[in-house]
Amino acid sequence: MSYFVFKKLGITDLEYTSIILHLIDCLVVYPRGAIKGVLVKVDKFIFLTDFAILDIKVDEDVPIILGWPFLSICDLLVEVR
Repeated sequence: MSYFVFKKLGITDLEYTSIILHLIDCLVVYPRGAIKGVLVKVDKFIFLTDFAILDIKVDEDVPIILGWPFLSICDLLVEVR
């Protein structure tokens, strides 16, 4: 989740994290922190998930990205071109 979206949601509890993300374009990103135990509604389902907070440009179409723990339970088909 971007830091902008994090601030917009008004969440104040940002925890320290030692996560290091290696992105597809070979960038190494150090998150500002993490938030844990956030309820996310996708269609009619509600999931409890954690987010790493990143200083990244906000994508208006996709404001948050749900990672592998979510994707592994939703029978996802990823199309790569």
